[in-house]
Amino acid sequence: MAAGSDRSGEEIDRIAADYFAVLGDDLAGTPFNKAEHNRALQDRIDRGRGSIEFKRQNISAVKLWGWGSRGSPVTSRRRIFWNALVDGVLRWLGTHPGWPEP
Repeated sequence: MAAGSDRSGEEIDRIAADYFAVLGDDLAGTPFNKAEHNRALQDRIDRGRGSIEFKRQNISAVKLWGWGSRGSPVTSRRRIFWNALVDGVLRWLGTHPGWPEP
């Protein structure tokens, strides 16, 4: 897939699921390696490290915007995101109703 091309819902869902897995580990105090998560995603969705990290930052912005919550060391805050990412976060949260608000 060419850089800058549209992301599929499945791709967004995978990045969102990974984001929340890392965030869950962070909130639980469980050690995690964000770079390993990124490399695993690169193999599964054919995106580069920077593209995945950019989407993580955008998901963090969606989460903070939607919940008005504190930041996380998982990613830095971004203030610009697109509706497909909002939809992906909402899909993930919809299948994980017990997810705690940080």
